[in-house]
Amino acid sequence: MFGGFAILLWVGSGLCLIGYLIQTNTQRDPPDDNLYLGLALAVLVILTGLFTYFQFGAVTLIRTPIRELSETVRAHFRDNTLADERLHLPATISVVLGADMYSRVMQPGFLKIQDGLPVA
Repeated sequence: MFGGFAILLWVGSGLCLIGYLIQTNTQRDPPDDNLYLGLALAVLVILTGLFTYFQFGAVTLIRTPIRELSETVRAHFRDNTLADERLHLPATISVVLGADMYSRVMQPGFLKIQDGLPVA
């Protein structure tokens, strides 16, 4: 809520509210434009900050797998050489790939045993 462009929006919101206060002290019936604009900018920054917070929180809570994989699931991957030998243990995901990068990273011939199981 206080980085980069958000700071400019906070400054704009503050200037609008200061302008409204000046208008209320100098004019008999001041327009409410500056008040509404200042409040709209403040609400925009707050909502954007909350969205970013919850989105980042959701990404950091992704774990794969949630619990240790059973021996029957691990048996499906036993004959394959995996990049991560600790595939069966819970761990935090370090990188989340979008669909645009997935096709560049995945190599042909990946192993998909069944829906819901890890892909090797």
